[in-house]
Amino acid sequence: MPVIVLHSGQASAKRLQRRLARMVEDEEPSQLPSVVIRWGNPEVPDPRGSTVLNGSNAVHRASVRERVWTLLARYGIHTPKESPESEIRRLNLVRQYRIPVFDHAALSCFRSEDRNIWINRRLSRIREDYVEFPEESDRETVRACRLAVRATHALGLDFALVSLGVGPKGRLYVLDVSPTPVLNGRLFDLFGDAFASYVELCVRQPDPPRPILGADLEFMLRGQTGKIVPASRYFPRRGEVGCDDRTLHGNAGILPLAEIRPAAAASPIRLVRHIRDALVEAARLCPTRKVKWIAGSMPFRGFPIGGHIHVSGVEPGSRLVRALDTYIALPVALLEDPGSARVRRQKYGFLGDIRRKSHGGFEYRTPGSWLVSPEISTAVLCLADIVVRHHRELKEWPFADPEVQAAFYDSDRSVLKPIFTTVWKQLKELSSYQMYEDYLSIIPWMIEQDLTWDESVDIRDTWDIPVPGKKIRTKTGVR
Repeated sequence: MPVIVLHSGQASAKRLQRRLARMVEDEEPSQLPSVVIRWGNPEVPDPRGSTVLNGSNAVHRASVRERVWTLLARYGIHTPKESPESEIRRLNLVRQYRIPVFDHAALSCFRSEDRNIWINRRLSRIREDYVEFPEESDRETVRACRLAVRATHALGLDFALVSLGVGPKGRLYVLDVSPTPVLNGRLFDLFGDAFASYVELCVRQPDPPRPILGADLEFMLRGQTGKIVPASRYFPRRGEVGCDDRTLHGNAGILPLAEIRPAAAASPIRLVRHIRDALVEAARLCPTRKVKWIAGSMPFRGFPIGGHIHVSGVEPGSRLVRALDTYIALPVALLEDPGSARVRRQKYGFLGDIRRKSHGGFEYRTPGSWLVSPEISTAVLCLADIVVRHHRELKEWPFADPEVQAAFYDSDRSVLKPIFTTVWKQLKELSSYQMYEDYLSIIPWMIEQDLTWDESVDIRDTWDIPVPGKKIRTKTGVR
């Protein structure tokens, strides 16, 4: 059978199997891809040559709730980390959420004002007192849904029912992540429709995506005394050149982060030209030599910045997001200054950080601001184009190993560098690699030489942006 549900006799899994079997009963079996949905049973190996939803290792990690808490707590997600009973009682929850997650998206959001928690068994169902709310109902539901997706991704799962609790001060806690939810009523419809859409897409076997790429890139201004110069002194809030919404010392009128938002393009090389055009416009708005423009991970303590990659023309499913983590975030992590990157990832730049955009598409937010030089920017965008186009061919996800995830957040090059060698070899085998090989060569060269980008360099120098009375192109953005 081309669609297989591996289970241990759960009624939910049997019902799902019957529904999916009816979908493909008129198709020629030899023409169908094999899709395996794992409903528990982590001891059964993942079948080779099949698309597996919830791999055996991921299900094993999520099979014990205390293990889930330990793993998530290591990555900055609040959980009941101590003994279940004493810690949950101490949380003093004011409400709870149950959020079904599938393919890196929240399917819906259920909320209850009940403060009681079952501590002697897994949270794997939605009770009748839970009320369904749209994801965008309020800021709390948005935060809850994003956290549920993040927790699912951190465990390497493709689907799960995530249980959250809200503390009296609004802090969200992950109480449980169940890879074998009990599917009754509305929950069966949500997961059933999601699995059916996924299988239908696999049956159609669409052509490789042709993405449209964009970006928003943050940088900061440093004065002659070494202090922050607010970007809002020179730039408007909106437009191709503007300011991020973060404030300085809570003052809504002082915005420290500059941001360029170049026009999107079908070619990464063309997008780099648009980035330079935006920097030229920024120089027109800020025509002074008294400040330096600096990029990277965290040019100033407490102000992490990012290089967000926008992608249109493809949905950000879990396989694509894992490919972005492996083949973009990991190489870029080895280019970043490890000290500032380590601090940045305490709150920003976590693995799998994507945001869907209202106009369609999504942005990938994990990397720091790679605006440090045109060579690094071009390499990152060419890499993004290759990964999005070929993500179905890219199977590696080294972050399934908790030690590798820890190395990423700790900027431990000794662990990440050997993994980079393996994933880069896979990239070189792709048909699109040769087209961009010259642009990409700076990445393995820097990593082999143990070089990182220079967060002190003025990016106007590296980008050849004219500055009155100043020699241009004296620095490379590498140290």
